[in-house]
Amino acid sequence: MTHLTTIVLILGLCLPQALMAGEVLQADEIDRLKETTDTLSVKKENPSRRIVGKLVGGVLGGGLFALAGGATATAIGDCPEDATFCKLGNSVIGGWFGYLVGVPIGMNRIDPQDRFTYSLAGSLMGGAASLVLLTDEELAEKLWPAFVISPLVGAAIMSELFRKPLENRRVSIGLLPGPKGRVSAVATLRF
Repeated sequence: MTHLTTIVLILGLCLPQALMAGEVLQADEIDRLKETTDTLSVKKENPSRRIVGKLVGGVLGGGLFALAGGATATAIGDCPEDATFCKLGNSVIGGWFGYLVGVPIGMNRIDPQDRFTYSLAGSLMGGAASLVLLTDEELAEKLWPAFVISPLVGAAIMSELFRKPLENRRVSIGLLPGPKGRVSAVATLRF
């Protein structure tokens, strides 16, 4: 739909028949007209749906990068042939670093207003917090899910705190008096 068609549709839907007949609008009718154009132009966003989408994207991105990081660390690592735990250790460490980077990448792909560097910082802070929790053996047995959840929560919090503001695309309709007592409508598009 072109911009001209959109303007014509908005004018046709919003302007009362009295205006088209050349009558003068009252102040309350003009205010209602402005409210109608504002509701047409503002895109409503559901924050809970956005956050759930970010968390799902973070889990998927983190999982994919964890697999890639684990496979890369296993292939690159120098381990003797008989040391299976060495390869497993390299795989876990590479997978965890891949997860820390993959979480903010997944969130960034879901939300176009996300700032990657802040999400990455949140993921790294969550990863550091989970390492602190896991250094104590008693806490490690009880709080081992923090190893995966803390980077996800940290990235989501930083992503929400430092989002880019939404672009405000608006349509304004102004009324101008014309010759012979008629009123003309002028539409302004702001991008």
